[in-house]
Amino acid sequence: MTLFINIKTVKFYESVKLMAKNISPIEGSSVLITTDDIRLARDLGFLLTVAGLNSSNATIGAEALRVMKHQMPDLLLLDLDMPGDDGLDLLRRLRADGRYNGLAIIAMSESDELSTLTTALDIGADDFLAKPFDVYDVLDSIKRVMIDRMTFQRAS
Repeated sequence: MTLFINIKTVKFYESVKLMAKNISPIEGSSVLITTDDIRLARDLGFLLTVAGLNSSNATIGAEALRVMKHQMPDLLLLDLDMPGDDGLDLLRRLRADGRYNGLAIIAMSESDELSTLTTALDIGADDFLAKPFDVYDVLDSIKRVMIDRMTFQRAS
């Protein structure tokens, strides 16, 4: 039996593993990916697993709230472009509820409008990623936001 391995996939995997060495302060942390884009959820889940993080998925805001009720993640990757109660609505609800004060949130959107970015940050997102984004930007943002949250919690 012959195995065909995509060289780009191997190089990507190796480079993410190398970068993950720098993510060690947050290794094993949990990330909830909230998006209705199944492909994006799958790709982010793979990236986070390779980087040594635990991930779970929710496809709508109500599902994310149910998941968080049972097990609070360390970070929420929140797609603002979901139908119905969109990500901004969920972000507002989370920041208005004191139970989620310690939750790090990174908002994601296809919109490159400055108003979307500023609204998300004003409501309480810790960072913003414009889609499509580079995998290294995702890991860098996660590391930075989670280390900031850990530092803030220790100082409190």
